[in-house]
Amino acid sequence: MNDWLEGNRVTPDDMDGHAISHLGWGLNPQGRWDAIALKGADPQRHHAGARCFAGNFLFSTGPNSQGGGKRTTKGHYDVPMRDCTVSLDNDVVIDAGRFADEKMRVTRVAL
Repeated sequence: MNDWLEGNRVTPDDMDGHAISHLGWGLNPQGRWDAIALKGADPQRHHAGARCFAGNFLFSTGPNSQGGGKRTTKGHYDVPMRDCTVSLDNDVVIDAGRFADEKMRVTRVAL
């Protein structure tokens, strides 16, 4: 990961790729953590499954310009993680990859 971020510096002192871009967790019951392995890296085939599957935690580095920030950089990494526990203001939101509050669960739609 560091090799990728280092190799995508715009200038020798560019550390923007190492900064936090965004954090979040997935709610999509259709998403699959193994979507890229099953369907290939083409976004049209895997539909961002690894970044949105229900109960995941996503840690991303690099640009934040889509959210209104001013940081742009070539270096960007999305790191979807499974089985994490996420707390906000000491309240557990995700507990070992499962929603702590069942009201967060989205019903899966038959395709």
